[in-house]
Order: sequence, then structure tokens, then C-alpha cells
Amino acid sequence: MMVSDGHEPLFPSRVVVFVRRRPLDVVLPVGVFVAALVLYVRTMTPGLGGGIDSAEMQHAAYNLSIVHPTGYPLYLLLARAFIWLIPFGEVAWRVTLLSAVVGAVAVVAVYVIAAMLSRSRAGGVLAAGFMATHPLVWQQATIAEVNSLNLLLVATLFLTLVLWGRGATGGKAAEPGWQPPLELSGFLFGLALANHRVSLLAFPGILIFIVWSARDGRRPSARTILQTVGLALLPLLLYLYIPLRADTTPWYTNTWDNFWIQVSGESAWPVIRETLQRPFLPRVRRVVEAVFGELRPGTVRDGTINGLMQLGGLGLLSIVIGRWWDDSPVRRTVVGLLAPSAVLVAAVMVVYDVDVIGDYLSMVAMITAVLAAIGTVETIRWLPRIVVGRLSGSGTAERREVVVARTAAWLLVVAALAWHGWSVEPRMDRSDDDSARAFWNAVQDLEGTPAAVGNDALLIGSWNRVNELRYLQSVEGWRRDLQPVLTDDLVHTGRIGLIDEWLGQGRPVYLLEGVPAILDQFRVERQGATWRITGRGDLESAVMEHPVNVRFGDAVELLGYTLDPEQIRTGDALRITL
Repeated sequence: MMVSDGHEPLFPSRVVVFVRRRPLDVVLPVGVFVAALVLYVRTMTPGLGGGIDSAEMQHAAYNLSIVHPTGYPLYLLLARAFIWLIPFGEVAWRVTLLSAVVGAVAVVAVYVIAAMLSRSRAGGVLAAGFMATHPLVWQQATIAEVNSLNLLLVATLFLTLVLWGRGATGGKAAEPGWQPPLELSGFLFGLALANHRVSLLAFPGILIFIVWSARDGRRPSARTILQTVGLALLPLLLYLYIPLRADTTPWYTNTWDNFWIQVSGESAWPVIRETLQRPFLPRVRRVVEAVFGELRPGTVRDGTINGLMQLGGLGLLSIVIGRWWDDSPVRRTVVGLLAPSAVLVAAVMVVYDVDVIGDYLSMVAMITAVLAAIGTVETIRWLPRIVVGRLSGSGTAERREVVVARTAAWLLVVAALAWHGWSVEPRMDRSDDDSARAFWNAVQDLEGTPAAVGNDALLIGSWNRVNELRYLQSVEGWRRDLQPVLTDDLVHTGRIGLIDEWLGQGRPVYLLEGVPAILDQFRVERQGATWRITGRGDLESAVMEHPVNVRFGDAVELLGYTLDPEQIRTGDALRITL
């Protein structure tokens, strides 16, 4: 770190981090990786389950079977390799550990990008801290999911582009240092597409960056462009995994139509059409609050990260109107590559409004962390000099006082970031979340009792429960005679009548969760953690605690309703019978 003389910035633009190699250039990235990995491993899910799709990923990685669209072949192959490489711990824990490891490496990539763009190691550390402790990123690193790997691939892609862009001088002297071939960036982009389709939304920013760099002298040849496109398409061959492993999954049949539906993500279109019918501004607010924290007055949840991001925004504004606007590499990267990618992903998430919106917005959080760190560094460069000059009454900032003011500002930012991590940690800590294992232990305890789950029984449950059972059956060999059935396959397709057929065959049928659409039509007996279905119920005998007798036209009359329970607390489930 160099000291300002009151007229030059604290970190002069001539100092390029990672070009002149020093011990800190090795120690700091390693320290960032270790700190992030310890944070994630200490708070990650200890075994089975975690997220909505975690159990599915855990058993599919072990069996190399097929998962929901778009298939995620790269993730499954890497997770299977991770299971083989780590010789200890249960399989589910090892698959989750993959998220923690690749998440920590992604934080290091962000550190390098921010340190280069801000020309400050402190800026790199700040970006790493912003990203590592952001709830969206932190959450994905503690469960078995594809999103941490996506962050790593996209961050590494951005890093190679920034390094390649060094050759775009714009009439200035070329920056020293390694400049990777553009083909490497193309290959990384293809790997990202083979993992998660949200990375496709980075393409417009990538194209703007490459065109801008070409105008500044980094003009790729036609051969380079063709090789880059070819290497970007090459990893898409990983999707051949799906037809090759078709016999491992009962719900997938090997036809061209099914393959296209699987890899194209066509299932998103009905969701988008339904979303467009809902109010627009609440959806925008949901996206903004997911990235920056709640915006309602008086709320303190994620308030620190919100304030730090706003401080970064002030610095970015100074880039636009100040000295850095003349710095072509920073301008190309911030305005051409990073900002368009973040805005486009956020805009698509306003349209694709699903429960797991945070899974996709973690990419926006990563990009915003880099931008906020760059802006914060620039703010701390010029703001103390102005403030000290005004306070002294002379308008001229004294060198020592500016250094003291900047040091105090850095201490304040670091303290605020540490407080943010400490305050968010209880919500992110999943280390005690053994609810999935506890549930199935309770089901297993039914064996050996008069109410035991019978042989060849059917267990009807949600996506989570069914995949947890599949994991236990395929990985641990538990009760392979039990047949899992998805609740949605019965309720949303109008096939509840299959329950009558199963009961007529004398097969035991159980519910793993209370499903009103089924409970309202069948008699059940509570047996431990499950409900056993015993036969058809009598709908006419339902008791209405709150009679209303309201008619809707000539066809429908609402007799009344019952709430169970009558008084609920936040987080409770409320069953409404109409």
C-alpha cells in the first residue's frame, strides 16, 4: 500500500495487483479460500437433504441417474467424482461438501477480479467478504445444489476475460501479465452452460466486452472466433449423459421429444406466463430485496450489506463522473461485462418468479459484490480527502490526516462487514439440520410394531420426501420394497382415484405429509410420522366451524369453513377446509 501525497489516489493506477508478484499475492488468495471454506463447512447441512433438490442430487450423483430439467450432467459427474475422492463421511455429506469447496474457490476468483479492477488487494478482500457472507451465496454453499458450481464457472469465465482484455490497450501501454487465449473463455462458457442455463444470460455482456476490447486493439482473428465458438459448444456434448443413463430413472423414457423437454427447460414457460399475470412492482421489489436486503423502514435484516452496497454504488457513480471513466479496462469490464450480466439476470428473475428465485440471483449477488467493492475502494480514495480539506477550512487535505481518515474508513467498513456476517450466521447455519434423517428414523421405527409399514406399501409424499426415500433405498439399501409416489403426480393430474385401486388391491397406502386434497377425500389413521389411508371419507359429514352460506352465481355455494388450528404463529401450517 502506498501513501497519498494529498493529490494522487491512495492506490495509484500504475500499481497493478498480481502483475508484480509478491508474497501477499499468494497468501491472501489462500487465506480467502481457507476462510470461506471453514465458514461454509462449519455451517453446511450435515447429511441427507438441505434444499428442495438436495436429496435428488445426492442420490442421483451416487447412481449417476437423471434429475429434473435441465439434467445438470456436469454437476452430477463432478459430484460422483467427489464421492470417490473423499474416502470418509456419508455420501450425502460428501455431495454437499462439493458445494462448499467450489463455493470457496468462486470467492477466490471474485477476490482476484476485484483486486485487479480496483488495483487494491483490500478491494479484493472486500469483494470476497461481500460475496462469501451474502445470504444468497452462503446458502447455496451449504446444501447439495448446482448453484455454487455455477458461480465458480461464471466467476472464472469473467476472470479469464478480464485477463484477456489486458491486450486491449486503447492507445495506452499494454499491461504486463499473462493473457489467456479467448478460446479458454469460450470453453468455460460451455462448461457453465452444461451446468446451469442461467449462465446463458451472461452472453450479451460477454459479447459487449469482446467487441469493446476489439475496438481498443484486442481484435481476435476469424480463426480464434471459430475456435472459441467450437470450444463453447464442445461441453454441451455432456448432455448425451441423459440418453446414455435413461434406464436409471423410471419417469424418463428415451425419446427425442423427452430429451428436448429435459435439456431445453420448456417447463419454465408456463411459470413465466402465470407470473406475467401478477402485479409487476411486488416482483421487482422481491428481486431487489433478495440481493440488497429488506427495504421496509425499520427493518435491520441484512441492513448492513444493504448499506455497504449503497456505499459501493456511490463509488461507482464516481467512476462514471470522475477519473476512472478514462480508464478503459475498468470501463469495459464494469459497464460492458459485469453490469449488463447482473441487470439481465435480475430482469429475467422478475419474470421467472418462482419460490427458489434466490438460487438464480446468487449470480447477481456475486457480480454486485465485485461492483460494490470497486466502488467502496474508490469512495475511500476521494471522500476522506474532500472531507479533511473542508474541515481544515483551507480546502487542501493534509497528507497525514487523509491517511488517518482513510484508515478509519477502512476499519469502519471491515467492522460493518464482520457485524453483517455475525448477524446473518444464525440464519445460514444448517449444521444441526438433521430433520430429514430424523423423519425417516421415525418411519423406520414403525417396523416391528402392529402398525408397521407393510411390505410393498406405497408412500405418497412431496418432491423432498420422495427423493429422500430414493436416496435411502439406493445408497443405504433401506426398505427397497416401499414404492414412492409424488403427491403432484396424483393431485395435479387428477389421478387421486389410483388410491382406491391400491386400497382395493390390499396394498398399504401412506401419506408422508398432510395433503388437504387427499385428507378431504379419504379416512386416515395417524401412525407415527405418517398417515395411513384406510378408505374413502364422507365429505358431507365435514363440520363447518364458521358457517357463511354465500352463493357464487347459480352453481356454487360456500357453506362455511374450518381452520386448523384456529390460532397460528409465524411458521406454522394452516389447514383450511371449505
